[in-house]
Amino acid sequence: MGPLRTRERHVGDLGNIKAETDGKARVFISDDMISLVGHHNILGRALVVHADKDDLGKGGTPASKTSGNAGARLACCVIGFVASSAWTRPDVRLLFAALVIGLLRHRV
Repeated sequence: MGPLRTRERHVGDLGNIKAETDGKARVFISDDMISLVGHHNILGRALVVHADKDDLGKGGTPASKTSGNAGARLACCVIGFVASSAWTRPDVRLLFAALVIGLLRHRV
């Protein structure tokens, strides 16, 4: 629907990432639309890494409006809390960083 820095997008649209030639990507995403608490929180939702660039819903195909025509799914996970005393105040940025790092480590 739209890139990370525009309001005309789905809540879960977090932008495109680019992997290096070795298949690894370093990603830091900070977003004001997503939250771990509240009525529209993202707990229990999936995080999916696709093979191709998201066309931002502007590709003119049915897949463009649903998946950004972004190709095959490379990795995915369900977003949740880790049961640990170290998590006294969850921070969505840390959680996403941990999830993406975990996904990329399993892929290599």
